[in-house]
Amino acid sequence: MVILYMTKWIILTVVIISGSIFGYFLLLAKPNTTTPLRPEASVVTIRHSFKDGEHRYTGEIWLPHSCFAVTADIAHIPNDPTALLLTLTTKDHLLDQRLCFQFSAPYQFEAYTEALEQSTLKLKVDGKDTPVNLVETMWQSGKGTLIN
Repeated sequence: MVILYMTKWIILTVVIISGSIFGYFLLLAKPNTTTPLRPEASVVTIRHSFKDGEHRYTGEIWLPHSCFAVTADIAHIPNDPTALLLTLTTKDHLLDQRLCFQFSAPYQFEAYTEALEQSTLKLKVDGKDTPVNLVETMWQSGKGTLIN
């Protein structure tokens, strides 16, 4: 009788502990729908340099984890010859890669274009207008220097 009484309490304790552990992991596996793809209220700081008709724009954006890819495209806005549109497109590779760190990570971008010196810049990240903090710097070309 004592063995039956002890077995009942042991089984009850095991069920409670394993149920608690299962519930904990079930909560962790739930997708986080409140985290935006990128911080909405952030201002992107872009470093700009100009030399011989060529503009260079560099900067970085922060994304929620380490498995993103960022592409930068720059183009002239057709109806405004002095305006440039820098488009950043992010792609989430969370399901494609084996190892991703779940912490916010910076992603660098760089774009070159030829335009007038007084050109203005407009930024879109994933199709959304994004405020820009433009910092003027001395010319530093990632392509190297052309010597004639």
